[in-house]
Amino acid sequence: MPIENENAMLGTVTFRGQSGEFYRFNVLPSDEIRTAKSCVCMFTQRTYNGTATLSRDVTGTHNIMFVRKAEDIHDSEADEIIAIGANCVCILVVDNKKKREEIERDLIEKYHPEYNNKLKVLAASA
Repeated sequence: MPIENENAMLGTVTFRGQSGEFYRFNVLPSDEIRTAKSCVCMFTQRTYNGTATLSRDVTGTHNIMFVRKAEDIHDSEADEIIAIGANCVCILVVDNKKKREEIERDLIEKYHPEYNNKLKVLAASA
């Protein structure tokens, strides 16, 4: 199980990829991520009526900031995304590396997350 503190979970959220496939993620506050191995993760800013929220009492909307496959979710890149506003991390455990890559690509193609796009531009100019 990749989630050390299940009591911190806000719930689940389902995202649909470009392929039409649905993926169900566990949702945690971003400050609760410790370790998550072999997963696809989406860093989001969860809001309700335009205000960032982690309340379990409301149905929030997730603005997807960054999508990635991960062997280990918590690193300096994760810290940077949290620092610029991600208040949630959505985690989907996927043991198969090739499948993680396919899901990551499917979700990026659908949502074009801002941070993924910035990294792509930086890599192209390097």
